[in-house]
Amino acid sequence: MQKSLDRQQERYADHRQAEQAVVKRNNVPVGKVIRKNLVAYLFLLPALLGFALFSVYPIISSFIIGFQYYDMVNPPRWVGFFNFVTVLRNPLLLISVENCFTFLLWALIPFLIPFFMAMIVNELPRWGGYLRFTYYLPAILPPVVTFYLWKWMYDPSGAGLINVFLASLHLPTLAWLDSPTTVIPSMAFIGIWGGTGSGMLIYLAALQNIPPHLYDAAEIDGASIWRKFWHITLPQMRIILLLNLMFAIMGAFQTFDGPFLLTGGGPVNSSVTPVLLVYKYAFEQGNYGAANALSLILFAFLMIFSILYLYLMRRTTGLGKY
Repeated sequence: MQKSLDRQQERYADHRQAEQAVVKRNNVPVGKVIRKNLVAYLFLLPALLGFALFSVYPIISSFIIGFQYYDMVNPPRWVGFFNFVTVLRNPLLLISVENCFTFLLWALIPFLIPFFMAMIVNELPRWGGYLRFTYYLPAILPPVVTFYLWKWMYDPSGAGLINVFLASLHLPTLAWLDSPTTVIPSMAFIGIWGGTGSGMLIYLAALQNIPPHLYDAAEIDGASIWRKFWHITLPQMRIILLLNLMFAIMGAFQTFDGPFLLTGGGPVNSSVTPVLLVYKYAFEQGNYGAANALSLILFAFLMIFSILYLYLMRRTTGLGKY
């Protein structure tokens, strides 16, 4: 009993010393701290200047231009909320949002594929290096190369590899990128093919951080593979799964390279997206004010969505509670 009291007193004394050290550090004058760390601040200065020049300044200027008529020819003219009204009244905006939800649905169908791929790699350590390389190989290709490669494979003429294969099996061929019913699924498959490897690596890192003693205890209790997966693997991976789901949703609303490189938003605006609309406003119509207004609307939507999503995730998972 006495030893327990002594240990508690020692921990209390250590805690008090730590608090006093923190208070002492907080009472140090700011000027003295700056002089002491001046060299470190000088090393940080180029990075801070680059951040201010390429991140802070564009955000501020974009916010200002969103309230101006700006075409890079005439002097900017303040127009208030006119650009926002113009963007919101454009019927293409609603079409682009609907297309984003379609992209999202097609992206969520195979959402768990990287997770199960990571489980396979984790359970087969002997083949882990080969499988990691094979799964991640598509992610090495630059996006432009990836999309043009698949554009050739989707070619509806005799040069398209997919239609050649279908014809060899005496199956009907399709105009994959020229039909409103197949264009979004075709693009979504390209994104899945190119992004599955990076998602697999994220899940694999999380799987390898699960404490092995949890599985050992379940093994002793006679738990089946399904029970270990349901009661150990999924709860331990829940936060990573929810975060990747958030990134998938946000990525769907920022889709640009596929529609831009493959279809230009066609056919019949069936693959146009909000970010592609920003491009069209700026570089096809020369209306940089409307382009910045739409960018601000998209930024505000994604910001509000991410805050609400993280808040709900924290409430349901306890993330950041401690």
